Amino acid sequence: MIRNCHSKSSSVATTLAAGLLATIPLHAASFADGVAGYSAGTGAAPGYTDPSRALGEPSRTTPFGSDSSEVTPFNPPWAQSQLVSVGGGGYLTLSVSTGIQNTPDHLYGIDFILFGNNGFMVTDYSVPTEHWTTDGNLFSFDPPGASKVSVSADGVTFYTLLVPAGLAVQPDSLYPTDSAGAFDRPVNPRLRSEDFAGKDLAAIRALYAGSAGGTGFDLDWAIRPDGSPANLAEVRYVRLDVLEGKAEVDGLAVVPEPSLPGLLSVAGIASALLVFRRRAR
Repeated sequence: MIRNCHSKSSSVATTLAAGLLATIPLHAASFADGVAGYSAGTGAAPGYTDPSRALGEPSRTTPFGSDSSEVTPFNPPWAQSQLVSVGGGGYLTLSVSTGIQNTPDHLYGIDFILFGNNGFMVTDYSVPTEHWTTDGNLFSFDPPGASKVSVSADGVTFYTLLVPAGLAVQPDSLYPTDSAGAFDRPVNPRLRSEDFAGKDLAAIRALYAGSAGGTGFDLDWAIRPDGSPANLAEVRYVRLDVLEGKAEVDGLAVVPEPSLPGLLSVAGIASALLVFRRRAR
C-alpha cells in the first residue's frame, strides 16, 4: 500500500570559521535524469509502474484533495504522479548524466541520496497537526522489505554498495522526506529511529540539520565480487534491487561539490581569522 498521511578570540575565530564553512556556495543540484532499466517485480503497487516518476527533483508538495500540502516527515509523497514502485525481484536503474563524484569532503562522506515514500508514525492524530509527535517508528502498512543498491560508471558493470554496520541505510526507510530542507544535503546516517522518538516536526528538522532527508550512500562502499574495494572515482548509474517486499522511489539527488569561488573565499577569511587570533594573544 502506498503510504499517505497528512499531515573568546580563539573561540570566536573557531565559531566564525565553522559558520563560514556551513555557508560555502554549492553548484546547482543534480538529480537523476534518465531511466536505464526497470522491472516492476512482484507486489509493486498497481498504477505506480512508470519509472519516469523517479526523475528530476523529489516532491515538495503532495496532493490533498483538490489542493496540495507540504511534504514533511509526517506527510510523504504518495500520488501516482510522484512515485515508482518496485516489488520483490524487481529493479530500477537511474542515470545521472553529470555523474556522481566520490568525494571524502562530502558531508558524512555521502555522495548521493535516494528519496522514497515512507514517513514517521504520529503518536496521536487527534491533536492539531502542529502538535504531532512520533514514537520514531515508520509507517508499517507493508511487511518490512529488503533492498540492495549498486552503482556503475558505464551501465554494464555494477558494484554493490556494502553498507557499514551501524548505519541506518535502507531505501524507502529512514529518513522521511522534508521539503523544507535541501535535497542534496544528507542526514547524519548514524541517526536511528529511536533518536526521533517523542520529536515534533521542529525537533525532527533540528536533527536533519538542513537536510531534506532521504537515504544517503557513499561510493566508498562499493565492492567487487570478491569483496575487495572497487575504488570508484565517479559513477553515472544507480541500481536499486528489491530482494523482499517492495520500495517506492520519488527521486535521486547528487551531493554537489563546493564551488571554487566559495572555497577561495572561505580560505581567505580563515587566513584572516588566524591573523586575528595571533594578534589577540
